[in-house]
Amino acid sequence: DDDGLIGRGMGQAVLHGEGRRDQQQADQDQSQPMGEVEAGHCDSRAALGTLATVAGMAPQALGLVWIKRLNVRVSSLAITTGSLGVAVPCFVLAWVIADAAQLPPDTTLRAGAAIVYLGILGSVVGFTLYYYMIKHLDAGRIALITLVTPVSALLLGQTLNHERIPAIGWAGIALIGAGLLLYEWQALRQLRRPAI
Repeated sequence: DDDGLIGRGMGQAVLHGEGRRDQQQADQDQSQPMGEVEAGHCDSRAALGTLATVAGMAPQALGLVWIKRLNVRVSSLAITTGSLGVAVPCFVLAWVIADAAQLPPDTTLRAGAAIVYLGILGSVVGFTLYYYMIKHLDAGRIALITLVTPVSALLLGQTLNHERIPAIGWAGIALIGAGLLLYEWQALRQLRRPAI
């Protein structure tokens, strides 16, 4: 599926400086489900991807706690605007380095619509609501949102793009669901108790 290659290709290009790959490599990538790892083998790209994810999560978590601790009285939209003011130039720089600022020649309307959707709802609206919630909820509850996001992305990809979720992906979804259930166990038990 061409839409699945866009995200994978950008990640590989940024992490490895590969730039534009030839069609044969793209076809080979397309035939292998995203995230699938051979039994007992994890290639260096998967390790680098995991490292990049952890490196991105750590400052995000620290920022969440810092914003709560400082009790910042800035609007959620202003925080989002400032964040995007830093992030967008970094993304453009990565695009210039990785692909010489060229759009893929076979970009479909569906892929373009997905990018616009992510730019508006996934970034501006999503982060504005996220920072609004930071002000009004405790940090532990807000951190749970970051667990639901990859599950939602996998399920949306399967539903809308007909992407195949490998067995390890389903195992991850089950682990995240079990973790959330354990975390919310007390609250769920209190809901079941009759009011006195």
